[in-house]
Amino acid sequence: MTGTAAGLVAGIVVGLIVVFFALRKLNDDGKAKTKYDERQKAVRGMAYTYGFWTILAANAAMLVISATAFDVAKLGPCLYFIPIFAGIVVQVSYSIFNDGYVGLNTNMKKYTIFMIIVTVFNIGVALTAFINGKMFTNGRLQGPFLNLLCGLLFFVVAVDLLIKQAMDGKEA
Repeated sequence: MTGTAAGLVAGIVVGLIVVFFALRKLNDDGKAKTKYDERQKAVRGMAYTYGFWTILAANAAMLVISATAFDVAKLGPCLYFIPIFAGIVVQVSYSIFNDGYVGLNTNMKKYTIFMIIVTVFNIGVALTAFINGKMFTNGRLQGPFLNLLCGLLFFVVAVDLLIKQAMDGKEA
């Protein structure tokens, strides 16, 4: 295993551990598992379906792009994450706008603060890498671009939540 692969695996493991402990703090009952009612579970099921088809379509698009003159190898490890990113955005956005995202035990104030921290951290890592010339190596995107995508993902989630909150406020 190369140092880059070990770093990637370590980053994923540390990220999962942070998420586990964060969920315990973000949920009012102190449990890592977010609770959803039956309607929310149905919405989430549809959201996962749409997310799956989005990942499938994004992978198909990558396949078509790879058959063109564009060298998809220039995307580096991002080649594999871009379809995942697209699927997560669709899944989360659908869940938010159909009231299936926020759990019954979620403390939204803490959750929003956590989202901001994760967004700023990931975009900060990406900007630092870009400034230090580590975003690209030999014309290929590198791991810090994944941080940029993660930061953008959390930003999209935060914006979706704010839009949904504003829509719900108008209806009330």
